[in-house]
Amino acid sequence: MDEYNPYSPEPQGSKALSIVSLCLGIATIVLCCCNPCNIPLGIGAIITGIIAKKKNLPGGGMALAGIICGSIGVALAIIVLIYNLATGNLQKSFEEGFNAGYNFGN
Repeated sequence: MDEYNPYSPEPQGSKALSIVSLCLGIATIVLCCCNPCNIPLGIGAIITGIIAKKKNLPGGGMALAGIICGSIGVALAIIVLIYNLATGNLQKSFEEGFNAGYNFGN
């Protein structure tokens, strides 16, 4: 709604992109220390948030929060990835994750 005209119409469309952006952004932050492969989640959060903001779809606050959370999550994941590469823990963390998933049903 336009702040100068209280009778201007709300943006038309779906909040789906904003919700997807927010969910991906939150998932990126939650999973940033678990596995560096979640960087695509953060990139997806940023892209869907930007698309929702550019198209002026409803849920602009959620889209902005998704962009911010996705950016923070990608930055944290990159920091964790660099740390794991520097200390040599990357292969160990992937092996532990693979073994945990492989032995999940046993």
